Amino acid sequence: MSCIAKKSGLVLGAVAFIASMARDAAAAVFYSGESVSGVSMTGVSSLNAHLNSTSSLRWTATFDYGLTSSYGSTAAGSTGANNVPPFYNGNVASVPISGLACGTTYHWAVVVAGAHDVDQTFTTTACPAPAISVSPSIGGFSAVTVGATLQKTFIVSNPGTADLVVSGITLAGHQSTEFALALGTCASLTPTLTAGNSCTLLITFSPDTPGHMSTTFGVASNAGTVDITLSGSGVGAGNVPTLTEWGTILLGLAFVTVLLVRSREGATAPG
Repeated sequence: MSCIAKKSGLVLGAVAFIASMARDAAAAVFYSGESVSGVSMTGVSSLNAHLNSTSSLRWTATFDYGLTSSYGSTAAGSTGANNVPPFYNGNVASVPISGLACGTTYHWAVVVAGAHDVDQTFTTTACPAPAISVSPSIGGFSAVTVGATLQKTFIVSNPGTADLVVSGITLAGHQSTEFALALGTCASLTPTLTAGNSCTLLITFSPDTPGHMSTTFGVASNAGTVDITLSGSGVGAGNVPTLTEWGTILLGLAFVTVLLVRSREGATAPG
């Protein structure tokens, strides 16, 4: 065999060996136990995959991730307790990822020797947002005597995860003058409440006339508006006699008293 033929055979053999290695690389790896850990509002602490090799080959794992299964971003994986990139027989490949958007679903897959494993997804936690709650949610007042006053406390709270900015607190309606709004622990009628905090407002009902009355108590904010119907009944205080009427009443009582006395005297007189 000529020297050229021998060299050609060696080259072809090398090419075949490399091609075989590439095929073996894809076939030499299988995946198990892939997972995401530490999902947070703006990032993921790590993507993890248990990677096993069916040969003595050692390969480096990478992770592809993005908003679709087309990915678009690649991060190098690290494996083993000593953080050595190649894996062999059951090492865990992982990669830290940060800077992700909140409330977003991402696709990801582990890649070894150019071969993707199955597409998977994870979702970061919801974006911070305020919320509004006003309690009690029913604004009924009991019956109140005309001229008297009854007060109730309302709590405005923010059960959300971002600042609640109150833009206005109002009483609206044609009978709103029968009710009055005052600050409790709220700093103003446009308070800002941080997540998890609350403050109080005071509303009084002071009916000027008998009858049923109502108005609307509204709290507007960057989390929406809460409207609560306030209602109550004024009760008449009763008629108070005038001085002339008191004179007539007293004269009448005196006359009745005289009649009773005379009646008793007549009953006890000897026959």
